[in-house]
Amino acid sequence: MIRDFQKGSAHITFRWPKLVEKMNDIIVRCYLGMLAAR
Repeated sequence: MIRDFQKGSAHITFRWPKLVEKMNDIIVRCYLGMLAAR
């Protein structure tokens, strides 16, 4: 589910943990340093 807000930001909610892992991998490759360390 994607929720967008008036200020221009959005929140993405995943139903399956595996999708969270895949999205985190994509973010790490595209935006180094954007995710906190585990």
